[in-house]
Amino acid sequence: MANSTYMDTVNRILNQAGQDPIPDSSTFTNGPLTKVQLQTKLFVDKANRGLVRSIRGRFMKRKYTFNTSAASNSYSVDTTTSLENMVEDSMFRTSAGKGGRIEYIPYDTWITWFPEGESVKGIPNFWFDYPPDGSGVDKIGFSPPPNATIAIQYEGYLDPVVLSAYNDVIQWPQKFEDLLWDYAQLWVEMVLSEGKMEQIAVFLEPLFTQVRQLTLGPVDKPPSVDLGMRLGGVRKGGSRSAYSPTL
Repeated sequence: MANSTYMDTVNRILNQAGQDPIPDSSTFTNGPLTKVQLQTKLFVDKANRGLVRSIRGRFMKRKYTFNTSAASNSYSVDTTTSLENMVEDSMFRTSAGKGGRIEYIPYDTWITWFPEGESVKGIPNFWFDYPPDGSGVDKIGFSPPPNATIAIQYEGYLDPVVLSAYNDVIQWPQKFEDLLWDYAQLWVEMVLSEGKMEQIAVFLEPLFTQVRQLTLGPVDKPPSVDLGMRLGGVRKGGSRSAYSPTL
């Protein structure tokens, strides 16, 4: 299923609230819009960004690739993610004969080891994050600096997209978009002041919890630990042999 657009989502919420949808893309972009239509646009963008940060799960994770160069030890993080969103233990060399994990070290550690920089190049075993340089682009480096073109891959979570154009696409899978509809409609009802907020909120929290559970990947789920003993169950005669702690 294709993901919904910004305009699709806004009109879905307006319909849910019993309000007139925005008739076409020109009106969506240039107006005129009613107060509720305008507020719904703002709320959808706000809800989308907030939920992307709260429920990243597996559907917001992406794999990124680039090649090193023997002439540089400064590489830009992909613009769809950021240093804060990178999975630090996901950096690998993937070139034939040079494959392996590249471990993360803080910049402070690297600069303590090499206050004048590294002059000896080789196959990178560590990566670090450079402090911001004012350019707005996140940069990373390697230790030792690469001595050749080496294919690198890593994982990171998408940064939330600021919804603007009518055809901007919602980032997460369509099957979870009903959470966004209800989340944004809660704010719309505040504008309408029709007393429906509590009714929507009753359904919103269980749906939020359900989506968070469904989007957990295998590594996110708490492990089942065999204690080697029988534990009393909630029913008479019940027993358990494993315990799954909440981490």
